[in-house]
Amino acid sequence: MTPQPMIELQDLGKSWDGGKTHTIRHMNLSIATGEVIAILGESGCGKTTTLKMINRLIEPTEGRVLIGGENVLEQDAVELRRRVGFVFQHFGLFPHLTIAENMDLVLEIRGQKRGANHSRIESALARVKLDPAQFARRYPHELSGGQKQRVGFARALLVEPRVLLMDEPFGALDPTTRDGLQQELLQIQKEMNLTCVIVTHDMAEALIVADRIAIMDAGKIVALQTPVELLRQQDHPAVARYLQAPLQQARLVQELLQKAEG
Repeated sequence: MTPQPMIELQDLGKSWDGGKTHTIRHMNLSIATGEVIAILGESGCGKTTTLKMINRLIEPTEGRVLIGGENVLEQDAVELRRRVGFVFQHFGLFPHLTIAENMDLVLEIRGQKRGANHSRIESALARVKLDPAQFARRYPHELSGGQKQRVGFARALLVEPRVLLMDEPFGALDPTTRDGLQQELLQIQKEMNLTCVIVTHDMAEALIVADRIAIMDAGKIVALQTPVELLRQQDHPAVARYLQAPLQQARLVQELLQKAEG
C-alpha cells in the first residue's frame, strides 16, 4: 500500500485577472512525508506563488492543496499558517522586539500567554545552535545575517510543524554561512522528519539539499527528478540552462586544483 503523501497539489492554478491569464495552471505535485523538494526557476515563473498557495498566503484560483490528506481550502487559513512553518529570505523579525519577544509573539498568536514559553523558546534557539543565554535578549540589529536566519528557523520550528516552507532562506547570506546553515537544516529536517519545500534560484543549492528538484518554467513544472537524475538527463532547455552554471564552476575549480597540484 502506497503511503499517503504529506503534501498534494491537485490541478492547482492561480490567475490574477479573472482567468484571462494564469501564473500557475494545472499543477500537480505529490510530496512524501519527510521529503525535501526544491522548486527552482527564474523570477516570475510562479515558484513563490506556488509555495504561498500551500499555506494560503495566496489563495488558489483553481484546484486543491492537501496536507496530510486534508484540503487546506476547507480549513481556517490563520490556523493553517499556525501549523505550517514558514521561513522568509529577509528574516521578518520585528526590530523593536528582542529575539525572545519575537519568538514569543508566534506562540501568543496561537493563544498562549505571553512570557510563559521560556523553555520552548530556549529549546528552539538551542536547536539552531544559538545559546539562549547569549541571544534571547538581543535585538535583531545586534545579530549577523546568519544569526538572524537561525532565529527565523527557530521561530518556524516553535510550532512543531510537520511541514516547513522556505522562500529563498539562504539567498541573503554569504557563501560560508549559507553552506553551514544548509547542512544544519538537513540535520534538523531528519531529526524532526519534516516535509520541506524550498524555493531557490540556486541549482547548486537545490542539488545539495533536495531529495527531488522541481524546475518551473512559465508556471509549469517542466522537470521533477532527483539530483542524480537531473545530472544524467539534461534534455529540457530550462534544465540544461540551470545546470550550466554549477557544472561550469565545478570544471573551473577542478582545473585550478589540477594546476595547483601540478
